Amino acid sequence: MKINTSAIEGFEKMSAEEKLTALLGLDFEPEGYRSQAEFDRIMSENKQKKDEIRKLREELNTGNSNSADLEKRLAELEKQNATLARDAEISSLVASFTKLGYSEDLAKEAATASADKNLAKVLEIQTKFQAEHDKTIREEALKGMRKPGGGQPPESDKNPLLEAARSIGKEIAESTKADGLSNYLL
Repeated sequence: MKINTSAIEGFEKMSAEEKLTALLGLDFEPEGYRSQAEFDRIMSENKQKKDEIRKLREELNTGNSNSADLEKRLAELEKQNATLARDAEISSLVASFTKLGYSEDLAKEAATASADKNLAKVLEIQTKFQAEHDKTIREEALKGMRKPGGGQPPESDKNPLLEAARSIGKEIAESTKADGLSNYLL
């Protein structure tokens, strides 16, 4: 999941410590997540619907009211309860998939497929996530790699003492170039 830093003024110009402080102070709610209060509200509604269903069933079993009306209300409440239970399950699954590193869209898609018990779709989404994840890891690994310098050390690895030794070596090589091997021959 990526954090949108456009809400932080001057983020690009900040030092690493300032960026960290700004990000720690940032309040955001990722898409696909439901707050604990929202989740509790859904679960509370779900419990209320279950209680209403139980009461209607009791009324239906005792025969105190119009059974056709009760059956209709019971069917409607069961449908609403099933919808709320599905929403709660999807919300929980989205949070789980997002924690695993899925993008928000893939997490929603995978959660919906999982709630619908569509294993083939879940596996297809998992394959897609794995491919994206592998690609990201390769890109990150390649960012840190340096290009080979063709025998020359990269600019960041240049040592002043090593440079001095090279220049002295070149001077000696040039001064002895004129004599060639005559210094070594008898």
